[in-house]
Amino acid sequence: MMEMILDGAGAIDAAIAVALPATPRVAFYGVLSGAASMGLYAVAANQRKIAELKAELREIRAAMMAEEDELAEIGALLKRNLKLTLRLSGQVLGPSLLAALPVLVLAAWLDHVGGLGARFLAEAAFLPEWLRDWPLAYFGAVLFAAIAVKIGFRIE
Repeated sequence: MMEMILDGAGAIDAAIAVALPATPRVAFYGVLSGAASMGLYAVAANQRKIAELKAELREIRAAMMAEEDELAEIGALLKRNLKLTLRLSGQVLGPSLLAALPVLVLAAWLDHVGGLGARFLAEAAFLPEWLRDWPLAYFGAVLFAAIAVKIGFRIE
C-alpha cells in the first residue's frame, strides 16, 4: 500500500517536474501543504468557540492591567485567565495535530526521495548544510502559505 502511494506521488511529481525545477517544486509542495494544513485546521477547529475564548481572555487581561490595589481581585482574574488559557489550548490541540499531517506526510515523502535533489542556497558555503538543503525551501514555503491563509481567511 505504501509503495503504491509513493509511486503515485512520484508520478505526480514527474508530471510537475516538466514545468518546475527541483527547488521551486519543493517550495510549491510547501505552499500546497501549508495551505492544506491551515484549511484543515479551519475546518476541524471550532472557530466560533476559539474567537469567544480569545475575546474573553482579552477582557480579563485588560482588567488585570487596570487593577491596581485589590490583590484578591487580581488573584481571581489570574485564576480565570489560566482556566480560559487551558480551555483555549484544549480547543486547538486536536485540530492542530490533525492539521500537521499534510506537512509531515509531504516532508516524509520529500525526505524519502532525497528532497528531489533540490539545493536551496547551495552556493552559500558559509551556511550549515541543513540550511542549504530542501527543508529550508519546503518549511519556509509552508510557513508563508499557512500564515497567508490564516490572515486571508481570518482563521482563529
